[in-house]
Amino acid sequence: MKNPRLDLLVEFDDCTTVDLEMQLRQTKDNLPIRFSYYLARLHGSQQLEGKYYGELKETIVLVFFNVNLIDNDRMCNTFTLRNEDGLSFVKKTEDCMKICTIEMANLDVNKPLEEMNEQEKMIYYFLNCHKGVDD
Repeated sequence: MKNPRLDLLVEFDDCTTVDLEMQLRQTKDNLPIRFSYYLARLHGSQQLEGKYYGELKETIVLVFFNVNLIDNDRMCNTFTLRNEDGLSFVKKTEDCMKICTIEMANLDVNKPLEEMNEQEKMIYYFLNCHKGVDD
């Protein structure tokens, strides 16, 4: 019996809901399938009774990985409903289900902080914040 647990659930003023997940190591579960499931549950949990489907709010599963799962060199990827040729199933303005991945393992930890962009600095912080203030 699966009982999924959100690491952090955030709702913004525009009612966009984000499930923020931190995954520091590979598990026995198939992580991409697990996070697809989380997205489906989160999106389907919206109260829609008496409303139109066009009123569904954006839902995002934002995953920080410390493993390499996506087969490219990008640190950040966003996945939406598209076909095998990249054609979107819904209009861009209606594309309200996303999985955003941040693969922290792709960070060059030897790169000087002065040369890192803001995204790289944030990831560097996540990877090193347990070490203490002086590091």
